[in-house]
Amino acid sequence: MFLHRHYVVIGEHDRSSLPSDGVHRIVHVIIHEDYERTNTYIKNDIALLVVARPIIFNQNVQPICLPRMEKHYYDNKRAIVTGWGDTIRGISTSDHLNDF
Repeated sequence: MFLHRHYVVIGEHDRSSLPSDGVHRIVHVIIHEDYERTNTYIKNDIALLVVARPIIFNQNVQPICLPRMEKHYYDNKRAIVTGWGDTIRGISTSDHLNDF
């Protein structure tokens, strides 16, 4: 899948003033093969984004660590989620990165 108008922002917490070096064009999306969405839950909600140019790691940009493969290793564990998305359905998104 080639995406012409989709981008990912790297190393930024405020979308209102994006630096040009932190914006990467997405060229391919690999969605989890067991992704499933219903009215009550979303299962395997993860994807890999392939970008057009290399991402340079620094003190503000680091790779994420994926959990161990053991089944249920993270069941009933507290997690931190970050993003600019809405926290209540239908409410506008934020310019500042949120964590919950």
